[in-house]
Amino acid sequence: VVAEFPRSKKLIKYPRVALTSASYNAYESGYKVTVSGFVNSSNIPWKAFNGIDYEVGMLLSGLNYDTNGNANTTGTTASRLSPSDSTPYGEWLKLELPNKIKLDRYVFTSRNSATTSTWSQSVEAGQVWGSNSSDSDWVHLHTFTNSGFTGGSQSAYFDVRTDNYYKYYAFIVTKTFAAGDNGYLCVPELKYFGVPEYDPD
Repeated sequence: VVAEFPRSKKLIKYPRVALTSASYNAYESGYKVTVSGFVNSSNIPWKAFNGIDYEVGMLLSGLNYDTNGNANTTGTTASRLSPSDSTPYGEWLKLELPNKIKLDRYVFTSRNSATTSTWSQSVEAGQVWGSNSSDSDWVHLHTFTNSGFTGGSQSAYFDVRTDNYYKYYAFIVTKTFAAGDNGYLCVPELKYFGVPEYDPD
């Protein structure tokens, strides 16, 4: 008698642990966080993955956005994750995972009145890219043009359902909710949901 037990399709949240400062530009439980730039030592990249949905979290520099919220494409403030792979201009948050996963959904949050605040603006539009190399071979996975935030603490959910497995994921913000000032971009929490390429369980 031969019995087959197919692997569960239940989605797993990544990171699977709440990250701390040890994850910034270094490995913590197999995860590593890198970013295009951040504001100060209190609001640093790993806070986007510490499991607290609506705290101030990570504040990106905000210098890459004009007064309409659009990412600048020229000048010294322009930034791209990888010009060789046609990634868009904007600020980015990159997460390295211990193992490859197939992404199914991602979720990110806003905080308080961040659609109008010049101090901590929310994400309005952006993209998610995947790769199996930390600095190249990036593949576009998803674009959203409106997070749907209207103010207050909210969450945005987007389905991806890629067929491929990636070890690196980059969240690239191409537009913020402008308020007459470049301000700062606030990403309180970012979560990826998917299945691992090889399930240890």
